[in-house]
Amino acid sequence: MSRLRITVAALSLALSAMAHQAYAGVEDKDVARMIRTHMEGIVAWAQTRQTNGFLEAINGLFQAAKRRARGFTRLSTIKTVIFLIAGKLDLQAINPHAGAPT
Repeated sequence: MSRLRITVAALSLALSAMAHQAYAGVEDKDVARMIRTHMEGIVAWAQTRQTNGFLEAINGLFQAAKRRARGFTRLSTIKTVIFLIAGKLDLQAINPHAGAPT
């Protein structure tokens, strides 16, 4: 797909967003500024159709680790908790009383 076609598709997507926001009381100049500011991201999405869902999932793991590691002040301890949560280790091999990984 040529770059021009992708740019036209991205602009079409942006214009439909602009039309949608026009009914929400947002002025056209604000929407145009938003499109200009985020044009690189709009074109990248039109090319790849990828969202940031994967990064949001990783961020969720980090936030869960921070909640579990509350009270710990050393960064190395928080890193250990993150690895334990994200790694989904099966600790039953070394401790038969440990729960199964979730």
